[in-house]
Amino acid sequence: MDHDSRFSNLYIEVHQRIHGMSPKLNGTFYHLGMSLLAFKSSIKLRASRKHKSESEIVRTHSAFT
Repeated sequence: MDHDSRFSNLYIEVHQRIHGMSPKLNGTFYHLGMSLLAFKSSIKLRASRKHKSESEIVRTHSAFT
């Protein structure tokens, strides 16, 4: 058996094992990935909001002085 066919057989086996997992488990992985994405984007949103409010504070402060 040459190297290429051995590699492709291994790939097929791994692929089948991944898809052979229970749909519930696949759904759990998907859900984890999506919640992680949502968490990251909410952190970015919060950071930009915080930055905006700080710059507004500086602007109002400089308007009074």
